[in-house]
Amino acid sequence: MLRVFGPDRLLCLLFLLLAPHSAEGDRPPWRRFEYKLSFKGPRLALPGAGIPFWSHHGDTILGLEEVRLVPSMRNQKGAVWSETSVLFPAWEVEMQMRVTGPGHRGAQGMAVWYTQNRGQVGSVFGGLASWDGIGIFFDSSAEDTQDSPVIRVVASDGYVPSEQLGDGANHQVLGSCHRDFRNRPYPIRTRITFWRQRLRVSLSTGLTPSDPDEVCVDVGSVLLAPGGFFGVSAATSTLADDHDVLSFLTFSLNEPGPEVPPQPFLEMEQLRLARQLEGLQAKLALGSRVVIIPQPNSKAQEEGERFFDLEETLGRHNKILQDLQALSEQLAQAEMQWKKQLGFLGQARPEGAWQCSCSHGLRSPDLLPACGHR
Repeated sequence: MLRVFGPDRLLCLLFLLLAPHSAEGDRPPWRRFEYKLSFKGPRLALPGAGIPFWSHHGDTILGLEEVRLVPSMRNQKGAVWSETSVLFPAWEVEMQMRVTGPGHRGAQGMAVWYTQNRGQVGSVFGGLASWDGIGIFFDSSAEDTQDSPVIRVVASDGYVPSEQLGDGANHQVLGSCHRDFRNRPYPIRTRITFWRQRLRVSLSTGLTPSDPDEVCVDVGSVLLAPGGFFGVSAATSTLADDHDVLSFLTFSLNEPGPEVPPQPFLEMEQLRLARQLEGLQAKLALGSRVVIIPQPNSKAQEEGERFFDLEETLGRHNKILQDLQALSEQLAQAEMQWKKQLGFLGQARPEGAWQCSCSHGLRSPDLLPACGHR
């Protein structure tokens, strides 16, 4: 029995009233894979045609297993952009990336974009300096090694250029965290989720193939209008790293619907398949089939059982008739062979041989004189 004392009674009652609604709201959304906004290996890029539904720019190198946005050379810029716009209001991106280089510090870094206009290459991590949307920056070029590398989520309305992400652009930073994403044993898995006007960025450590994601940035009240484009870009300066994207998978998110109860016709379909299996077993071996007796629960099922019983009986009769016809043909062939053998013996019997109307083994001793010499 639940007991409530003092002024907390009203709060507990409010909690009980809101608990079912909050539990329903915590259900995960439905995900649908969007192939026109995704790419992954093997055969990631078609020879001579690039990535289907994507465009590449700058110093990007396309491969069968990965997209190298920029190689480990100085002053390189590259990017890939989706040619199809995002027409759904909520989405989730799963990206596998790898940043490797010989130095202790990297330069500059890479960025994942969601913007209203498709870009090419520019001055901000290989992307444009002014954009309308958000950018997730993987910065490995900070002067202070304690602050490097850092991951920032930066928003812009398209009017304020962001040539330098310093103090003048701090008002655009929605959140940040420090993660060492360079020279990991395994690719870094990045998950970017925009659901119910909330943006969350999670990353794996890259120390094992299946390590769990850790939340980097989780910020609410983010307004991102549908119709934007996805992009990934990277850039190097005097220092250089290889910036590779192994996969970029996009999923549209929708509100979870009520669970659909099983339909009655599914039970009838299961009954029909069970009867078909029984008939096949009866054809393979008469009398050795496994009897499957489903429990009828409606008049339609009883009528269906009668129909299937008649069909099964007719099938058994047809099988017996076929067996009898085959036996009749075998007897006819045996009779023909017997007559041929008798005719051959009659032609080959020499004159003076014994001629009997029946076999000695079957004649009575009283009838033996009937068989004589010619």
